[in-house]
Amino acid sequence: MPNITLRKAVEEFDVSRPTLTKALKSGKISGEKDGKGAWRVDPSELSRVYNPRRKEQEIEHQSEQPRNTPDFNYLQGKVDALEAQIEDLKEQRDRAEERASNSDARLYGLLQDMRPAPSLLQRVFGRKTKE
Repeated sequence: MPNITLRKAVEEFDVSRPTLTKALKSGKISGEKDGKGAWRVDPSELSRVYNPRRKEQEIEHQSEQPRNTPDFNYLQGKVDALEAQIEDLKEQRDRAEERASNSDARLYGLLQDMRPAPSLLQRVFGRKTKE
């Protein structure tokens, strides 16, 4: 297979031009410069290091797969069950927060009732007691 240019390599493999140039200079992949100073790389060398770029046709083909497979239906059922469980847990959390808030209010009220009543002098002169 003939060597390809960096431009062609970027089109065919999932790699950017600067990354490819850096790999060539560091020796991660081997290549050679032609008479004009442009890099040429063997495609098999590129496939050893980088994944081939997916074509648009492959991507379109994958999106057209039917969703009524047994695995899909099973997983969709699992997702639905987990979403329902999440909703139940959120409701439980909200109820627990409300109970905690009510308990706090009740305890605060009880603490208010436990303070000693102000004495006659305190009521007359309006002095506050040390707490």
